[in-house]
Amino acid sequence: RSAAIVEMARAIKAALDRTLITSNAGKSYLKEVANICSDNNKHLSWTTPSGFKVVHYYIKRQSRRSTAKLFNNKELHFFVKTDVPCPRTARQAIAPNYIHSLDAAHMFLTLYKLIFLGVKDYCMIHDSFGGHANDTPILMKTLRQEFKEMHKSNLLLDFKRDIEHSLGTILPEVPLRGDLEIESVLDSQYFFA
Repeated sequence: RSAAIVEMARAIKAALDRTLITSNAGKSYLKEVANICSDNNKHLSWTTPSGFKVVHYYIKRQSRRSTAKLFNNKELHFFVKTDVPCPRTARQAIAPNYIHSLDAAHMFLTLYKLIFLGVKDYCMIHDSFGGHANDTPILMKTLRQEFKEMHKSNLLLDFKRDIEHSLGTILPEVPLRGDLEIESVLDSQYFFA
């Protein structure tokens, strides 16, 4: 049974690698930048389109050993935080954290616009949006409009500029964008369901 699960996971990964070429290039770029920051003993930080500053803070822990006479000379291990970035954890976490920061920015900008439009009741968790049935048309329209506005510029290029500013160095060029016409989300029936 476990061999079948591993084989299925490999097949799914292979299919995703073949179909998500542009997304994977972005993910690889984010990991490369995380490595550069770690090599410079810095933590990544960027500002989302909503103005929220994200600090990608992953540090190494040092292990300390101590023998406790109180517990029959039992050896105890303590972990002490350091200020040194942990390259492995920073690299693994950067892609999902970057995407989650954009999801949060989209939610914030959508909520801000809904309040401006007079919508007072809503329920939002992560990238799940809800409200009263009579507000659904305005919610759907606002979600699409804010997404289009947020993604019409190259957000990965903005990320690069933020990191270059904080590092004081020039980073590699961002990968080319795919061919999605961002305006098409305005007409997408199932953009958010």
